[in-house]
Amino acid sequence: MSGNTTLTRLRWSYTADVYGDPQRLGTPASTVLVGCSVSPRMSSDLTEPGRNGIMVGLTVYTPASADIDAATDQIVYRGDTYDIDGDVGRWESPYGSRIGGLEFSLRRAIG
Repeated sequence: MSGNTTLTRLRWSYTADVYGDPQRLGTPASTVLVGCSVSPRMSSDLTEPGRNGIMVGLTVYTPASADIDAATDQIVYRGDTYDIDGDVGRWESPYGSRIGGLEFSLRRAIG
């Protein structure tokens, strides 16, 4: 599946803090991903006390060649930065030997 949306992948470098937890370093490296498709996934109200906001979700389909690390990468879509929500799925075309692509979910909190 090939789309007409261009996304930007942000990949951070990490170091461990004094407790061994990962901490981002500097500025992320960015890579342009072409041939993607994006569809709405969900929006939900955040129900934490004292917070008035929503969680926005998208589903992304990329070519199989896209280099995505679900644990640490972020995606920029229409100027907004999203976190990858869950793992990246790899699928194959039902129409023979053509390679399908990758599918993953994005999320972003507003408010």
